[in-house]
Amino acid sequence: MKKRVLYLMHVDWGWIKQRPHFIAEKLDTVFDVTVFYQFARSRKVITSNPSKTKKFPIIVLPLKRMKIFHSLNSFIQQMIFSIILKVIRPNIIWITHPSLYDYIPKRNINKFKIIYDCMDDVQGFNYIPSVKKNLDISERQLLHDSDIIFVSSKNLQNKIIDRGCNSNKTVLIRNGYNGKIIDAVDKKQQPLKDFKVAYIGTISEWVNFDTIKKSLNEINNLEYHFFGPIECEIPENEKIIFHGPINHSKLYDVVQDVDCLIMPFKLNELIQSVDPVKLYEYINFNKNIITIYYKEIQRFNDFVCFYNNTDEYINVLKGLIANNELKYSQDQRLEFLKENTWDKRTNVMIEKLNDL
Repeated sequence: MKKRVLYLMHVDWGWIKQRPHFIAEKLDTVFDVTVFYQFARSRKVITSNPSKTKKFPIIVLPLKRMKIFHSLNSFIQQMIFSIILKVIRPNIIWITHPSLYDYIPKRNINKFKIIYDCMDDVQGFNYIPSVKKNLDISERQLLHDSDIIFVSSKNLQNKIIDRGCNSNKTVLIRNGYNGKIIDAVDKKQQPLKDFKVAYIGTISEWVNFDTIKKSLNEINNLEYHFFGPIECEIPENEKIIFHGPINHSKLYDVVQDVDCLIMPFKLNELIQSVDPVKLYEYINFNKNIITIYYKEIQRFNDFVCFYNNTDEYINVLKGLIANNELKYSQDQRLEFLKENTWDKRTNVMIEKLNDL
């Protein structure tokens, strides 16, 4: 009989496809997985992610961010999940965010194996103090109760160990991509046309639009295209075009004619713990890539053009406009892609779960 997994994820199933989606689907090929996902009230940012995996929304009351309302919502969800636990009778409870652990009733919690997939530094987000305090409490309990803690980056692994996590529980499982190698052809740049630059992913406060705008002031034949849900104030500029969320299966179709792909992040505590899914996908798209430098992504050196500040970013852009020859070879690309699939990542996870 297959092990039963109750899989709680903190993003809507229709959100741009990322780590929680891929892992849930891969686990479901081996285990009996039931996904409960945080329902996004704003449906404008939702795409279609067809899947055979069983999935149900978690409907959270639109309560104010005060402690009493947080406690009330947790109480309501615990009542709901006490019933869900009796119906599903999981062997494993998989948590993708500490806030979701508040929904699990703690009575007889030792009956289950708890897995925490720690993919981001939750303390690095710009939450209000009361929310950050609640998350800190929830994460510390989750770190204590978990049987296995998968972490997406080395920096993040070090951080949670510094917070008191038992290092023997942690397993480094970096991000990856869907495993379908695109038969992409690098198109040579034609002179005198606009140089098209694209970004794929959530458009939030970590995107450095000051750098983007300064590059437009200094380079005439430049055009930006952003694909993804918008969570922050965005600049109004005819050379910065926002296309909204795109279905994951359509991503290459919309970027195959761009000249390079970017990751123009503001460097902060949150970003330094990120192993960016987009870099794996960017390499699959067979484009030159420009990204802010930080230690965690040094291993992408063969595939990306790093920069440390706005002036360096502009110089890298000018260099690619003058000569956009692909930085990496097809042999390098194929070798990298074969070794960094979600199948490879989840195979390690499945081995660890079976050991339990």
